[in-house]
Amino acid sequence: MQLLFGSSFLGETVDKSVLIVAHSYGGVVVQKLVECCKNFDDITLKVALTDGVQMGTLKTKAECINWVCSSKPVNSVLGNRFSCEIRSAGTTKHPWTSHFAKKHIFDWFLE
Repeated sequence: MQLLFGSSFLGETVDKSVLIVAHSYGGVVVQKLVECCKNFDDITLKVALTDGVQMGTLKTKAECINWVCSSKPVNSVLGNRFSCEIRSAGTTKHPWTSHFAKKHIFDWFLE
């Protein structure tokens, strides 16, 4: 599926017009897209992960923030890991991270 998506959709996309939101294992799918899509850096502006799983450094020039499970207030900066800024999703429940972080994700996309 990722190769089909990568070749058919990303192959026809114009410069810096892609904003990605990925939850949980979607972080690994984003890493695979980076590896298989030669133009990923040319077309992707930002990657927002919500409690995203990463298997090492995300090798892209696109800005990346991972909103993770945390009891800290939502959007609090928690540090950096695997080339992504880490922020609190404002919840300790994994399934709810996207819901709690969505306003901050879209605000960041609009910056």
